[in-house]
Parts: sequence; structure tokens; C-alpha cells
Amino acid sequence: MKLLTCIAALAMLAFAAPAAAQSAWGTLRDGFWGPTFSGSRGVSSDWDRCTNSNRVYDVQISIDSCTNLIAANDARSWFGPLYWYRGLRYLAAGNREQYRNDLAQAEEYFSIEIRANPREYWGYNNRAGVQTRLGHFDNALVDYERAATLSRDAIAPHMGMAGVYFRQREFRAALEALDSAGRTAARTGQSWPSLHAARCDVRAALQIELDRALRFCNRAVRNADTPSYALTSRGYFHFMAATSRRPPPISPAPLKKMRTMPPHCMRAALSPCAKATWRKARRIWLAHAKWMNLESSTTQTPV
Repeated sequence: MKLLTCIAALAMLAFAAPAAAQSAWGTLRDGFWGPTFSGSRGVSSDWDRCTNSNRVYDVQISIDSCTNLIAANDARSWFGPLYWYRGLRYLAAGNREQYRNDLAQAEEYFSIEIRANPREYWGYNNRAGVQTRLGHFDNALVDYERAATLSRDAIAPHMGMAGVYFRQREFRAALEALDSAGRTAARTGQSWPSLHAARCDVRAALQIELDRALRFCNRAVRNADTPSYALTSRGYFHFMAATSRRPPPISPAPLKKMRTMPPHCMRAALSPCAKATWRKARRIWLAHAKWMNLESSTTQTPV
């Protein structure tokens, strides 16, 4: 009997920035919210500490909790997500070798799940997330496309494809994938703040439709449960807008949600940047990136 179903919920992608992107990061960062189980939230204190979705626990506590769950479970469907999460925690701790080892284990278990449930989209989506982090982009695209074919209502595969294209600097292809995700969300009535943030990112990278891009970013900040990633996207937007020939739009008044953010992030998020120099815009974005610790702790492929 299957305990729980893995569902992909990618939230962001990392991208190696081209010259136009000036080495910046957006919300589609290097990972995704990891693969999750339906109804898994609150299953146990170890699960909450292992996933550490709000980064409230020490890295070693998270690693130990993931290890405890791996040792205590014999349910195959748990292992892929558990190795995924533990791998991310090892990355945050600076142990890249163990990070890659755990991702390889996660990929193996996601492959087992695919063989057991070949008509379910989430196995392909989760495995594609691992492959994206490991740099196996062609394989990731194949799995994402398969996932999208199996579930016309799934948004995550389209966001995953956008993440791969972004990392490959194929921004137009990323834009098409995100717009496809947007059409699916509209048709099915799904609300994904991370999708709005991603649509902001890709337009900022292309330096097109900047007014529309800012509206996407603002919508993400307004609707996100935890606005940190959306604020990071908006910081990236301002960074890119400051490099554009066109004057960047002005950010709106602060939101109550942002009171939970560090003061320097609030100032950065609210700064209009209209009068900012390119260097000031860069400092604004770096303030976001430093607090988010993107390179060492974020997730965003199997979700």
C-alpha cells in the first residue's frame, strides 16, 4: 500500500547568468521546493526538521533528522524525497560530495517509483529535478516533457523545463514554458506565486515587458506565504531594470508581510531604483542574495 504520493512543486530555478544578466540570480533558483508528499506536512517533528522549508533549524539538526527518517522507514516512496532533502542540507553545510551522493540516491529511488508507476507524472518530474541539479539537462528535459504529457493539469513540469532553459541561457524558450504554465494555471484555477515570480525573472533577463514583469513580481510578493523568494525576484528585477536603457518602474508601498524580513532586505525591496546607479542596483540584489543564501541552501527541482 502506497503511503503517500510524491507531488512536484517547483518554485524556482538557478541560472548561470549571461552577459546580459550580469551574473544575477532570480527566483527560478537552483532547485525547487523539494519533492513533497501529499499530506506530509506535520507528519512528524523529524520530517519538519528534515525538510526545513523555512530554514529555521540548524543544518546539522536537519541532516540528523533526515538520517533518522531514512533509518526508520522501509517505505520505498519515502526514500527519494528524504535523500533529496538531506542532500540539500549537506550542500548548505558545504559538503558537496555527500550532496551529490544523496542526489544520486534520490535519482535511483525516483527511477524505481517510475518503474512502479509509469503513468504517474510526479516520478518523472522529481527525477528531472535531480537531473537538473546534477547538470544532466537533456535527460531532465525528456523527463519534464514526459511528465507534462502525462498530466495536462500539472504546472510543475513546465516550470521545470523553464528552469533548465534558463540555466542554458535559452531565455525565449524559458519564457514560452512559463507562459504555458500560466495558461495551465488559469485553466485549472491553480495559484502559484512562484510562477508569477518566475515570469518576472525571465522578462527581466530578456529586458522586455518590464512593466508587466514588475506586476508579476508584485503579485508574487503579495500572494506568497513566505515572500522571501518573491522579494529576491523583485531585487533581481530592479538589478536588471537598472541595466536597461529604459527607466525601471517604481515599486509599490511596503506590505505587512515584509515586516518579517531583515531591515536591509525591506529597504532593498522597497527601493524604487529609479534614481539608482548600476552599482547601487547591484548592491540591492546582493543584499537579497546574501540573506537568502541562495547558492548554498535553496532547493527548486523535484518539488
